[in-house]
Amino acid sequence: MDTVIPISKMAAAVQPSATLAAGAKARQLKAEGIQVFDFSLGEPDFPTPEHICRAAVKAMQLGHTHYTPASGLATVGPGDEVIIPTPYWVSYSDLAEMTGAKAVLVRTTHESGFKMTPAQLRGALGPRSRLLMLNSPCNPTGTVYTRRELEALADAILATDLAVLSDEIYEQLVFGEAQATCFATLRPGLAQRARRELVCRRLAAMPGVICPVPGGAFYAFFNISAHFGRTLGGKKITDSAGFCQAALESAHVNLVAGSAFGAEGYVRLSFAASREQLTGGLDRLEVFLKG
Repeated sequence: MDTVIPISKMAAAVQPSATLAAGAKARQLKAEGIQVFDFSLGEPDFPTPEHICRAAVKAMQLGHTHYTPASGLATVGPGDEVIIPTPYWVSYSDLAEMTGAKAVLVRTTHESGFKMTPAQLRGALGPRSRLLMLNSPCNPTGTVYTRRELEALADAILATDLAVLSDEIYEQLVFGEAQATCFATLRPGLAQRARRELVCRRLAAMPGVICPVPGGAFYAFFNISAHFGRTLGGKKITDSAGFCQAALESAHVNLVAGSAFGAEGYVRLSFAASREQLTGGLDRLEVFLKG
């Protein structure tokens, strides 16, 4: 008889990824023969560039295949507080709380460009504050802090004992005049503007949609709260999760609810997809919104 080993309470408490859950539902519909326009996963539709593949092979040939130090940096523990501006990547709060720390969420808005101000940071500080988790360019909003804005936050931080965990995974994916900035170093941008402009132009023209133009990454994070209370796809929409469920089941357009990122009323669309996919999915979404 096989013995099932239960997972720990800590692991069981981690919330399932909304993006992976949305992807699983889309795959189910695809298996049923339904064409789905899937904008849920932040995964590019092109293969890994050849020069990166060659570099990985070279590294393996040179013997860089051994374990790196596994201990990491123990930054927080039980009773500590981790400051996280919202909207935020879904795993941040779970990662903090797995250590026993408390996630202190600082709400930012469309009007502020989804950016936390030094005053908001100071207002969130307490005697147990230990760490700030900062993401620029940001998933899900695409927000890019300017160097001056980060310097202002740094000045506020230097007056405290707060440590900063800066997630810069999208530093090379910035558009127009936006520049991703490490606290010490300015990073050059990589233009991927055509898809962004197509998506933002189409979304801005749709009824009841407010779509800020992202400065980086490859996400459109737009407000659909004007549709709350309406019936779309045969379902009464009361929140972003219900909106995404109705859009997938009725229009076969797969989006991720903003509530998963700490921002109810918004949804995220990944435009790391072909122009044909984007156009087809946006056509479906527009028809869906018109009821």
